[in-house]
Amino acid sequence: MFGLINKMQPFEKINDWLDWTLVPSEEIVIESEFECEFLQKCEKIELNKDEIDKQFLKDLTKIRQGYYKISVKCRQRLLELGYEI
Repeated sequence: MFGLINKMQPFEKINDWLDWTLVPSEEIVIESEFECEFLQKCEKIELNKDEIDKQFLKDLTKIRQGYYKISVKCRQRLLELGYEI
């Protein structure tokens, strides 16, 4: 693996635009954080510890439209809580 990385380094220096393709994990972290916070909000609403607000409805709409991509586990949990996705 180190040999492959060393061979790629000169290629990366020539094509600087390839740098963004090497670090896509930041989007995954943000998406997981969003899923976690959204599921926590759903749980609080289910337990009557929180109320449905405008931001929650916007996020739910964006999930339904496919604008926010969520994992299969998150989708299953939302279905268990009674949210139609």
